Amino acid sequence: MPVGQFQSMKRSYFSIDKDTGKVKSKDKNGAVQLHDYIEGVLVGIVFEEGEYEGRPSNKYALSFANRDGSEVDILRMGEDANTAYDTLNRLSSIDGRIGWVRLTPYFSEFNGKNITHMSVRHNGEKLLAKFRPDDIPKVTTVKVGKQEVMDKSDKQEFFQKLYRALREKLSNESAAGEMEKYVPADEEFEDEIPF
Repeated sequence: MPVGQFQSMKRSYFSIDKDTGKVKSKDKNGAVQLHDYIEGVLVGIVFEEGEYEGRPSNKYALSFANRDGSEVDILRMGEDANTAYDTLNRLSSIDGRIGWVRLTPYFSEFNGKNITHMSVRHNGEKLLAKFRPDDIPKVTTVKVGKQEVMDKSDKQEFFQKLYRALREKLSNESAAGEMEKYVPADEEFEDEIPF
């Protein structure tokens, strides 16, 4: 029977800073730290439903394991954030197993405003979007009573389909088997039992 000592996994949480377009975290004292990218073996994705000030505040949360699996970094992005759309669209273009992923947010200017986008690399190669903008449902305006409101439901459902396919793909893969590829080759384990 295999035996061992349970070791808890360190988890760190990240988001995208709207002002800088960087990956943001907070240290144990609450001080904000900014990072150029987040990377690791993509081992999971979940859709977190929430509410803020009486309105839906849903997020996609992607989990990245480090090389030895002892730490997990979790990046949360708003359901309607360009960074989430870019990430899901690009990750959907991966054929085969999902391995080491690096997400790098960046600004691009549109109509005088900075829009945050996401560059995605898989095993060192830059991923292109699987779907072109014309293939993605647009946000429409609908009249509810006397008020016009934005209807994002078709676009949200499109990205929910990408999310569900990605989640299924990750659940069918062995994260441990994929992580073995990233353990440095010079790390050898010796028996500590002298016989």
